[in-house]
Amino acid sequence: MDLLLQIRGMIKHGVELRQLFLRFRAEQLSVDWLRDHLATRVAPLITFDCDFVEVVDACLYLADEYNQLGEGYFIVSTETGKTTAVLTEDDLYDPGKMARHSGESVQGLQHIKPSKAVMLTTFYHESAREKDVLNKLSAKYPPINSLQKSNLRIATRSGRKNLVQELAESDPRELLRRSSGTTGTFLEHFRLEDAPREDRNLDKLEGGASFHSTQSISDPLTLNIHHNRLGALRSAIPQGWVRDICRQLAQKAFAVKRGLTYDIEELDGKDLEWADLWIADPDVYKVLRKLHPTLRAVPVEGVDPIALCGVCGHLVVPSEFTVEAVERFDRWEVRANISYELYVDWKAITVLPLVGVPREALMV
Repeated sequence: MDLLLQIRGMIKHGVELRQLFLRFRAEQLSVDWLRDHLATRVAPLITFDCDFVEVVDACLYLADEYNQLGEGYFIVSTETGKTTAVLTEDDLYDPGKMARHSGESVQGLQHIKPSKAVMLTTFYHESAREKDVLNKLSAKYPPINSLQKSNLRIATRSGRKNLVQELAESDPRELLRRSSGTTGTFLEHFRLEDAPREDRNLDKLEGGASFHSTQSISDPLTLNIHHNRLGALRSAIPQGWVRDICRQLAQKAFAVKRGLTYDIEELDGKDLEWADLWIADPDVYKVLRKLHPTLRAVPVEGVDPIALCGVCGHLVVPSEFTVEAVERFDRWEVRANISYELYVDWKAITVLPLVGVPREALMV
């Protein structure tokens, strides 16, 4: 840190050193050239003990930084010596004439636009707060292993961004194949395939499935570092996708097929035992479960019940999906979206129109 800051100070006040950067850009020289010429000039001027290798590394960092970030006004952290932002002329404004104590008016220096200044100030304080949170959590749970360090990412903005990037690199097919419970049972009826299979008896249903998760981040110090949020999302996402696919499948089934309407009180367990898996509203599921205690269902709000029996077709999804993350005040929202193709054998699906289902009252 001190080494980077001191070399930056030398460059700021040294015309010869600044000329090196201008020549590097004008003649399109290599980063190694700028590193070597910079290191040989600043090494004798360092005011504290350090190895020449450290000086070379610091000069390489500065040369590579200039090569990547280009021209602009560099905002440098006084704690790390690293650049936190690069401003352009568009980020500045002319304040015009400004009054002095003597009563004279002079042209004021350019100022950073208030919106940009607020962003930089917020970033600085957020970074300091997150660093303090990480130190306190690390002290709260000593010693911390590699998995717990990974779980700590949820406590910081940069960590959450990294978590989302890693999540997006997951293979959606593998996420689905590892699913268990009713999600796994649904995929036994609609086998997951890498590509469509030719079958004229199957109807193609295309759409998009979405998963949405919200977590409070208002008090990071209360987070449990033993909870693997990335693993939890990888488990929950395929469940959300399958529920969304089931909703669209049920809606399509009632548009394609017709069935006799039953009063819920006329049903008994024998009317339900032939089906392998049901897709039903939670209120309907509660009633059906009382009639048939071993009944299995994917609970999907707002759909009329349908039953799956045997092989019903196959499911095709791409090898990638999109992940979006948004932070709203004290809440962290994650959305995972995927497109799909569902090839359906309607002969293996039965619709069950019901009336008289008691509904739980909701207060909104």
